[in-house]
Amino acid sequence: MIYQFDEFEIDTRNYRLSNKGTVIDVEPKVFDLLSYLVVNRSKLVTRDELFENIWKGQVVSDTSLSNQIKAARKVIGDSGRAQLCIKTVHGRGYQFVASVVETQDQETTSSAPTTESPLEVRSTAPMVAVLPFQNLSSDQEQDYFCEGMSEDITTELSRFADIQVIARHSAFQFTSAAYDIGELIQKLGVDYVVEGSVRRAGNQVRINAQLIETSSQNHVWAERYDFPLEDIFEVQDDIIETVVSTMTGQIQKIELDRARSRSTENLSAYEHLLRGLSDHKAASSSWPTREEYARANAEFEKALELDPGLARAHAWRICSLSGVRGCYSKEFFSEYIDLCKFALTLDEKESEIHRLLGGCYFAIGEFALGQYHIDRALQLNPNDSHIMARSSMYYIFLDEIDKAKSLIDRAMHLNPLHPVWYWTYLGVIYYYREDYKSAIECMRKNTEPSGFDLAWLAVCYAASGKAEQANAAVKKACEIDKDASIAKYTQWDVYKEPARLESLRELMAAAGLPA
Repeated sequence: MIYQFDEFEIDTRNYRLSNKGTVIDVEPKVFDLLSYLVVNRSKLVTRDELFENIWKGQVVSDTSLSNQIKAARKVIGDSGRAQLCIKTVHGRGYQFVASVVETQDQETTSSAPTTESPLEVRSTAPMVAVLPFQNLSSDQEQDYFCEGMSEDITTELSRFADIQVIARHSAFQFTSAAYDIGELIQKLGVDYVVEGSVRRAGNQVRINAQLIETSSQNHVWAERYDFPLEDIFEVQDDIIETVVSTMTGQIQKIELDRARSRSTENLSAYEHLLRGLSDHKAASSSWPTREEYARANAEFEKALELDPGLARAHAWRICSLSGVRGCYSKEFFSEYIDLCKFALTLDEKESEIHRLLGGCYFAIGEFALGQYHIDRALQLNPNDSHIMARSSMYYIFLDEIDKAKSLIDRAMHLNPLHPVWYWTYLGVIYYYREDYKSAIECMRKNTEPSGFDLAWLAVCYAASGKAEQANAAVKKACEIDKDASIAKYTQWDVYKEPARLESLRELMAAAGLPA
């Protein structure tokens, strides 16, 4: 939905505020606050209502709220004295009083099927984090099984558009065994936490699961399950249904049916899938090593030997296979496209397959097909921060920088303790906005930069006229990556506007990166 007032426009679909068509950088909480007031302009919004819906039960002082109101006024050219847009009703709350025109966003894709964007802001949507379930078994090798259980629940909850789900990377930095709920609220800002434990002995499994409301720290639901291993999918479905119904009060049947759909009933195949995912995601902040990719790929292949129809294993095998090879060619991408297409015949609703297929199409310059599959992935899994973050780069290739910014902002919101490479992506976006200072600041927040990341930092320094710093960044890139070169770092950067790539290569050369 788009809301227009004076010369401003709030696009809740794309998480964007603009003035006369120029996008304005705004802090996420300020945007949420302003959006909430505009959407609810027909009534007085109390301070308690703002605390409940914007801060979701976190302890926030009246002074902090007043400062956020002041910031919201400033960004739209209002003031506490004028109150032309945001009116203070002393002792009661606030109301948005400027005239607003509300319109539907008619953005469509001309060359490919359109999909509904998942990015509309839902300030009132509850947020949940699924912590890694504790392994109470004597066998520590079962850690992968416990984490896999938690990740499965996270993945399925992510499919429900009426809730927000914290990404695995952020949630798994807290453990069910010992965590400070105050720190968790501060860092993740969640309304609910799902935690539990798993004890596995032979073919028998015991799962304890509970849902905690963070503001009151009350256990709003708890259950113990004792069952044979072959019933594990049924138990997962029960946990997912209970959590969602508790948080939202209702579940649309079509969404519940989709969450219940399982692509395998083969437990051995499922276990190999979980082992592969554990290896594939072993690197918490950077990409997995080639050895980790190889171990993961071997597990996915074992899963597929046992169940050739397991679409999710096909998707992750394609991803791990690219890491094992460590290089790309048109022949490889042609093979990947064929593999993805086959996987989609097994499960058209597997979001990871659409993400991979979209990326392959971008790599060969098929922009319309690439965008269709990326958008389809986002629609199928509207809370997947990894898909959002990766998709932001694809929208850079499409020269839709504002859309890219909304995607990475949303990814960071759902994954507040995100991998450091998110900062590089955000820096690239600022580079294309010609805000080189912000680009450099973002890229310097990447504390584990690869040669690619440092090459981009050099580009931003070169664009801002800082040749010495650009040369230093290139030198460090070459120390980290002996094969660092312009050709290597741009060979699959396929821009819809060719001038973008030409300019990028010129700046890399100016910074001293080998051809």
